[in-house]
Amino acid sequence: MITGVEEKELKIYWTDGNTINMANMDGSNSKVLHQNQRDPLGLSIDFTANKLYWISSANGTINRCNLDGSGLEVLDTLKRELAKGTALAVMGGKLWWADDESAQLGTVTKRDGRNFVVLRNKTSGVVHMKVYDREGQKGRNPCQVNNGGCSQLCFPTSENTRSCSCTVGYNLRSDRSSCEGVDSFLLYSIHEGIRGIALDPNDNSEALMPITGTLFAVGVDFHAGNDTVYWTDMGLNRISRAKRDQTWREDVITTGISRVEGIAVDWIAGNLYWTDHGFNLIEISHLNGAYRSVVISEGLDQPRAIAVHPQKGYLFWTEWGQNPCIGRSRLDGSDQVTLVNSGIVWPNGISIDFEENTLYWCDARTDKIERINLETGESREIVLSAANVDLFSVAVFGPYIYWSD
Repeated sequence: MITGVEEKELKIYWTDGNTINMANMDGSNSKVLHQNQRDPLGLSIDFTANKLYWISSANGTINRCNLDGSGLEVLDTLKRELAKGTALAVMGGKLWWADDESAQLGTVTKRDGRNFVVLRNKTSGVVHMKVYDREGQKGRNPCQVNNGGCSQLCFPTSENTRSCSCTVGYNLRSDRSSCEGVDSFLLYSIHEGIRGIALDPNDNSEALMPITGTLFAVGVDFHAGNDTVYWTDMGLNRISRAKRDQTWREDVITTGISRVEGIAVDWIAGNLYWTDHGFNLIEISHLNGAYRSVVISEGLDQPRAIAVHPQKGYLFWTEWGQNPCIGRSRLDGSDQVTLVNSGIVWPNGISIDFEENTLYWCDARTDKIERINLETGESREIVLSAANVDLFSVAVFGPYIYWSD
């Protein structure tokens, strides 16, 4: 549970285990105010009296102190009344409490914890309470007007100063106000959403605020020009996109699809390609889903992964059907050819090395990652061969190959 002070103290307070903690609103200068509180719950601030309140659930007491942690007081008048206190709120001259064991909630006098009144019975499972009080939310700080001049997050550090910060995957520019997205990182999909991590194996930090709310996310790509991530969801049967900072999100394609897995973005023309191995199609639309059209409808047998080379005007895909292969065509679907049709069984991921002019793919059955010259189809070679792996996706960036097992 977390709460904050607006006007004078400009601090955040939280419980962690059996401790009461405090820090500046930007997370700096963190310190423990009180220890050994025995299951502290219901942390609440009395803004008018500048007091901090909480219930020590394990011993049935209500505790309070000054906002700097000094002046600790223990109100033990409810020891016999609160069997398992779970929530606390404060407004005016009253404290509002909830007890899970008695399934009750009610009030006591704030000053001494007396005048025990039950407001509701048969009310179990209360986890947190807050008194909705319009008059209680007053005050000013530097983040009040125009977000303090910050492009993303504004933290009031005192009554007259503020600091700016950025969401995951963004860094603060030298102006200390605006944010800039990380230039390069690894995107990957899991059933529950899209994640991003740093390319450096020694850097365990997240590079993308996780995109959640998917059922079975599979294909993923991006458009750096509009800082947007695109993905297919085979569970919800749709194609969606979201701004990398997640200030907006929308579904692009929601109808007329069967089993859409692969997705690829033409970042120059502003088009979106996808494979549908239910209908055996490769389709295209604008990035917003407009002007949808079928690119290839003949000769496909369960197309899955897809990649585009906007500079050279190529479209690549893998097929899982009776004759697994890797195909290539122009971006309009013309000049369709088979680049590889031998020695592959379950070609999953596909990726283009734009610097070396090569095409990579991984095969879940042969346990290999291979590559060829993407224009001639020659110079085929095995890059990685491993045993007992399930190679599902592959990406190439700089001198490295990334894959999922």
